[in-house]
Amino acid sequence: MPRPTHVAEQIAADIIVSGQVRMNVWELLCDCLPTGELRREASTERSSSMSFCSGAYSQGPLFGLRRKTTLFPWATLLICKYIRSYTHVPFSSFVLQRNITMRAHKDLNNAPDSFNVLLPCSTFRGGGLWLQAPTGDCPSMDDALRGHRITVAVYAIKAVKMLDLDDSETLKRLQFVQPAIGAMHCHIPDAKLRDRLRLG
Repeated sequence: MPRPTHVAEQIAADIIVSGQVRMNVWELLCDCLPTGELRREASTERSSSMSFCSGAYSQGPLFGLRRKTTLFPWATLLICKYIRSYTHVPFSSFVLQRNITMRAHKDLNNAPDSFNVLLPCSTFRGGGLWLQAPTGDCPSMDDALRGHRITVAVYAIKAVKMLDLDDSETLKRLQFVQPAIGAMHCHIPDAKLRDRLRLG
C-alpha cells in the first residue's frame, strides 16, 4: 500500500492500524473524500450530500476500475473491511453516500443473480428503502429523513469476470470479494476505446 498523503487516506490508514472503527469516522470521511458524479436518479437536497464510488464499473460495453479505487486505496480498503464485517455477499463495487435520495431505478449493469446490500454508517430515521414487489407494485409514502443518513451500497457488476488481471488483483488486494466464475457474457470493447472513455 502506498504512503497515505490525502487527509482521507491518512484517516483511513490510522483506523485500519488501530483496528477500531467508530461511527463518527464516517462523517469525517464524507467531509474529506471527493464526491463523484451522481447517477441521474440521485437527488441532493442538502448541501452535505456526497457520493464516493470505488471498485469496478460497468456501463454498456465499457468496464474497468474507477479511478478512485487506486487514488484512494486506504479509504477503499477501510470501507471493504467494514463491508466484510457485516456480509459475505460477493461484491466488486461500492458507493459511500451521505444524504442522497435515489429515485426508483433498475441496476441494469449488475451481475445476474447477485445481491445488493445497503449498510448504515450513521444513526438516522426515515429515508427508507423501497423494493419493487413481484406484482410490479411500488408503494409510495412520505418517509422524511431525520438526521444525516450515511450508507454504503454494495453490489457486483456483470462484467467483473472480464476485468484484466491487474484490475482483478487490485480488487483482491483491497479486499473486494469477487463473485465465483459464472456464465457472464460481455462484449469486450476495443482497448483504445476503453482507455479513452474510462470512467472515474
